[in-house]
Amino acid sequence: MGRGRGRPAAIVDGTQSPRHYWGSELARLREEAGLTQQELAAKFPIDSSHLHRLEHATRKPPDLEFVEVLDEFVMGRGHLVKTYKMVLRLEAGAKYADYFAEALALEPTADRIDWYGGSIVPGLLQTEGYVRALTVAAHPFWTAEKVEKTVDDRIRRAAVLHRSTPLQMLAILDEAALRRPVGGRQVMVEQLDHIAELASDGLAVVQVLPYEVGAFPLLDGQMIIYRFVNDPPLVYTEGSVSGQLVEEKSEVDESILMYDLTRGQALPPSESLAFIVDAIKEHQGNV
Repeated sequence: MGRGRGRPAAIVDGTQSPRHYWGSELARLREEAGLTQQELAAKFPIDSSHLHRLEHATRKPPDLEFVEVLDEFVMGRGHLVKTYKMVLRLEAGAKYADYFAEALALEPTADRIDWYGGSIVPGLLQTEGYVRALTVAAHPFWTAEKVEKTVDDRIRRAAVLHRSTPLQMLAILDEAALRRPVGGRQVMVEQLDHIAELASDGLAVVQVLPYEVGAFPLLDGQMIIYRFVNDPPLVYTEGSVSGQLVEEKSEVDESILMYDLTRGQALPPSESLAFIVDAIKEHQGNV
């Protein structure tokens, strides 16, 4: 009964992650039930834009009870519930920290990512040697096989920088991330060469935050801002052993302000590239 009314829904690609698969199934069942996003949303205390985000995996359902009611409205006969439980199990067993798994699912669909990694090079810019050194340092009792699996997974994530619709990647690099010889001097030469190449090729906009800046808003943690064309931004913040995905608008706005203030203190891209080249020479001199 709802077919043909309103704007056609954008196609949901369910192959990108378990959460995207669940969203695509929700969209399929809703359409088979003859409901528009507006009609289905009207049955809940949510608006159609929130339902759109559920289908496109830029938001998660509030709880399993919500999914159960949703399944009833779209006549899913338990399918939505079973697949959502599958998503939860897969994410709980993810290769990444549980608190990061939800943010990780946003990378394939984000149109722009703003990333401050603290004293570590942002994940999407890391090289194999750098990832390996970080992984071994954080997990000294892991087997070599498990370490290499983590390295492979991390490097594959960087494919979003080369997709057909390019991701806009903006990164703030703390000077500490350039100076600390993670994995040794040669690994750092390769890592910084890689960043310089990405910046020179227009695949990432990189700004360096030098030591001389002193205190700045993001001094005590890491922050990633995921931006979308048709949905509001989300923010992921991380400390040493915990992280959280921020969705509340007021908190997102405050986080973006902190990021923008930090970026305002960083060097312009051209000066940053020269700074990185100097850091490469410093590491080469100590190989």
